[in-house]
Amino acid sequence: MRIAVFFGGRSCEHNISVITGVQAAGAAGERHKVVPVYIDGDGMWLVGKNLDKISTYQNGKRVRGRRVHMRPGEPVLRYKSGRAAHKIDAALLCVHGANGEDGSLQGLLRLCGVPFTGSGILGSAVGMDKIVMKKLFIGAGLPVLPFVDFTADDYARNAAAVTERIGRGLRFPLIVKPANLGSSIGVGIARDFDGLSAAIAAALEWDTRVVVENALEDFCEYNCAVLGGSGSLTVSEVEQPVGWKEFLTFEDKYFDKKGGASRKFPAAVSAALRSKIRAAAALAFKTLLCSGVARVDFLYKDGDLYVNEINTIPGSLSHYLFTLPAAPGLFSTTDTSAESVASNSNAAVTVGTSNGGNAVVVDTSNGGAAVMVSTANGDTAVTVGTSNGDNAVTVGTSNGGNAVAVNTSNGDNAVAVDASNNGNAVAVDTSNGDNAVTVDAANGGAAVTVGTANSDTATVFVADAASGCSAVMSDAGSEKLSFPDLIDRLLEIAVSEHNKRESLRYTFTPNPCAGIKGMQ
Repeated sequence: MRIAVFFGGRSCEHNISVITGVQAAGAAGERHKVVPVYIDGDGMWLVGKNLDKISTYQNGKRVRGRRVHMRPGEPVLRYKSGRAAHKIDAALLCVHGANGEDGSLQGLLRLCGVPFTGSGILGSAVGMDKIVMKKLFIGAGLPVLPFVDFTADDYARNAAAVTERIGRGLRFPLIVKPANLGSSIGVGIARDFDGLSAAIAAALEWDTRVVVENALEDFCEYNCAVLGGSGSLTVSEVEQPVGWKEFLTFEDKYFDKKGGASRKFPAAVSAALRSKIRAAAALAFKTLLCSGVARVDFLYKDGDLYVNEINTIPGSLSHYLFTLPAAPGLFSTTDTSAESVASNSNAAVTVGTSNGGNAVVVDTSNGGAAVMVSTANGDTAVTVGTSNGDNAVTVGTSNGGNAVAVNTSNGDNAVAVDASNNGNAVAVDTSNGDNAVTVDAANGGAAVTVGTANSDTATVFVADAASGCSAVMSDAGSEKLSFPDLIDRLLEIAVSEHNKRESLRYTFTPNPCAGIKGMQ
């Protein structure tokens, strides 16, 4: 395929977009013919030599190239004279921020009939706007921090009324953000009303709409990427950025040379929290009608998880979140709920291993209702903690090698976890009732049902009552998703979504003006 890689742009995130574009062009170039399209600070499109090399943009050099443009109805890049420069099969979008991530570039490419990666016009627009995004998340049942939004005109007409509304609905410290920027540009912390006025003034330099929300302190941030289109989704492993005190600034994210901002990948979280984050990421992606790849950012404090925002064209296309082996990181998801799959032969789901030869951790959940199965040192010892209330979990160890039986007597719905003595694997069997084995009872009664599939794959059903999201997650095996693999997936999704739209009827054969006097 001949791929036009768009990057740069008339945005305060221009430089970061250049990095993403150069990386993506290099990855795409391993399998496709790449045409780098650099959008300069004035919004001009340029093509030419060495635009896919980072050295071209260093040391304040003027970037040279030939101007190109596109015409509606033509998948062709044309020079200023009108002569065709390149006919393109698809566009790989790496433009962050305004005029690229907000639906404007997507709209032009759709008019030109070019498949493009990432979300469509609507998903891009609402994903860029923090205020609309949060309101849609609330409608979907996703938790967000309390916030107040207003326009520059609101603040200019009556700053006191806006400040009063903020003081009435929120509490200090506060975080103040422009509605339509990323990379933490224009973001400030306010600890009193003087600081609030200064932070609002700074935010209004970047946007005409501002969102103010409660700021968390001593919290954890988690990131999770989602890949897919209108059909199946792939959810990445969870990442935890670490090393800052209040929030990651632009400099922390991209220019920290002291190691202050780093990451834990995968994040050291419980199985229940990991499932909750990944399910919420998939729901956020679906709620905004996203496509391609997007990164969802979360905040977590004292057992409460909040969706912070979604990035529909994330930095470096979040390829680094898909570099772990698929087990246990990568899972495919669909919209349809399904029963767990019973075990076949000796292929079992290993939930996790602890120290020692045959140690197995079945689940670790946060909160009082959690049930944790952990192992002691040695080959056969297993200990289990009881859950809250009267519903104690009892454990018996079978005689012989390493077999462990776990059984609960919680009302009518018994749960059985059977550990085989074949390869130290833990197999999860189904109980009577609704074909469900409850391995984890997370917050709000949300249950996770696990079963093993045959051969090398396993199926896990996740039903998260707190987020209202359910999905079938299938272990993709031990294959890693490289950057070129990710690019191919993005292009496949782009072409598929494009073809779906093109198959729809856009015209109506009969004369629409028939019967209207004077219009025949």
